[in-house]
Amino acid sequence: MPSRQLYLHIRDMLHVLHEDPENSLLITLALLVTGLILGRSVQFWELAVWIPADIRLLSAVRRFERFVANPHVKVATLFEPFVLAMQASLSSETAYLILDCTQVGRQCRTLMAALAYHETVLPEQ
Repeated sequence: MPSRQLYLHIRDMLHVLHEDPENSLLITLALLVTGLILGRSVQFWELAVWIPADIRLLSAVRRFERFVANPHVKVATLFEPFVLAMQASLSSETAYLILDCTQVGRQCRTLMAALAYHETVLPEQ
């Protein structure tokens, strides 16, 4: 499936599930997920290479950075369709939950949770 068709399919699915056809967050999420599916890395510049939009690479990277940093992005709500699809496909597979706590400053620790499946780790916010 070419990247444009994949993007349109993801975008349309998100618009149906979230019932907000004008939401630019859904468009950015569709671009991000398209890059995640087609790319070989989770770095924003690598994802931006795969998106089927007439956007400069640096502009796409900045768009992804703003999306991730946006406090109005409700991760649980936006990613729910992908989580449900993953749950359906993992019903007969083994997946592992990885928890890691890392020191990031003198008085700060970060807890990271991720799902490991077939040598791929999917992070959770």
